Order: sequence, then structure tokens, then C-alpha cells
Amino acid sequence: MAQIKYKETQRLRQWDLMLLIGTLITLGIMGLVQVLKSAEPNRNLLLGMALVILILSGLFYYFNSIRLIARYNEKNIKLSMLPVGTVKRKIKWEDVASSEIVELPSESKLHEWNSMLSSLTTVTSRIGNTCLHLTMKDNEEINIGCSNPKELQAFVQNIKEYHPDL
Repeated sequence: MAQIKYKETQRLRQWDLMLLIGTLITLGIMGLVQVLKSAEPNRNLLLGMALVILILSGLFYYFNSIRLIARYNEKNIKLSMLPVGTVKRKIKWEDVASSEIVELPSESKLHEWNSMLSSLTTVTSRIGNTCLHLTMKDNEEINIGCSNPKELQAFVQNIKEYHPDL
């Protein structure tokens, strides 16, 4: 069995969406307090507002807790997206045509939304602008974000000794 040689956990927080949801929660709580301070609060309005605040709070927690775990070893790369509906993907080094550490342009920020919503399809994740760019033998391109590019580059160089065709 292959040993884990390099492991990285990435939080896929979308701060712009979380700010919007947090603002809506705050406004909802302020509105709820205003309704409660009134002489005769409307129960249907209170129930509706409380339900919306509860749903928004759940969304905020979910978007805050999404994370990607990338485990690299000499045989493959295992990707897991957690917490709810765990999504897994396994990429074998034999299926990789080329690999390199690249700097992505800032326009590729939208691909983070793609990865979060499409569950580990073509673009996996991106932390900062540095990622491991893999070109598969079937011409699929995969970008796996990395926060320690020097350590990952050293690991990929060791992998190239096992698989010289990379």
C-alpha cells in the first residue's frame, strides 16, 4: 500500500458570498428584534423571519466548512471534498501526461466557484495563484491549488523518478 508523502488541506471559503449571507443574517436579526419590540408582533412574520435566518445561518456554516483534502503518494493523487456529500476523486500518475507548478492569472478566480459547485470536475481548487497543473493523457486539464509550492515541487520531482514519462 502506498504511503502518504504529501498532504494538503484547503478551505474553499468564498468570502464574497459569506459576506452577503452574513449581512442578510444581521439585517434579519435586526428586523426580528424590531418586530418583537412592537406592541403586537405578527406571529406569521416572526416565524417566516426566524426560518429565513435559520436557513441563511445553515448556508453560512456550510460555505465556511467546505474543504478539500489532497493526498499525494507515489501511485496516485486522492482528492476529497468535505463535509456534506463527500466527493472523492482519484488521479493515477500513470494517466498524467505532464505536470508542472504554475501561476494562474487572477481571472481564474471564477474557477473556484466552478470547483465548489461542480464537485471536483476539471478544475479542482486554487489557493492563491499557485497550483499543480496536470495534463492528462485524455487531454483533460486539472489544477490543484497548493499553499506550499516548493514542497509540492520537490515531491513532484521525486514522482518523476518513479514515472519518467511525466
